[in-house]
Amino acid sequence: QNAYIFKYGDAYNDHVREQASMISKQKESLALAHQHTEKMHESVMQTVMAGVQEIMAKQMELLRTEQKKQFSVLENSAENLAKVNGSMGEPAKDLFHKIGNTNSMLLERVRASREKDSNVTDVMEKAKETFDIIANSSIDHQNVTSTFANNVLDRVS
Repeated sequence: QNAYIFKYGDAYNDHVREQASMISKQKESLALAHQHTEKMHESVMQTVMAGVQEIMAKQMELLRTEQKKQFSVLENSAENLAKVNGSMGEPAKDLFHKIGNTNSMLLERVRASREKDSNVTDVMEKAKETFDIIANSSIDHQNVTSTFANNVLDRVS
């Protein structure tokens, strides 16, 4: 055994050292590959995040632009409504003023008409009283005339 170890021992040791060296190089290669993979992972994440951030920035800008357009439309609409409301205010005031004046004038005319109606009613009642007096007087005159005529006929006959 000693002879075998002596004959092949150095070669075996060289072979073990060579394998150890290869394992060491493989370990270094694995470590480098791991580091490279980590860097690639970080790079991919940074690229993805930069892309997501860019997409988000663009989408936010589109959203901001659309909101500005919508707010602009709403502001213009509000301004137009305010102008229309303002332009309607004066005619409405004029209309209410005219309605008030017309109502006052109608009220005066109704009062005057009622007063005239009252006066006409008074005149008609006085005329009725006068006609009643005339009618009674006419009846009395008719009775007197009939009595006189009957007396004259009685004397003439």
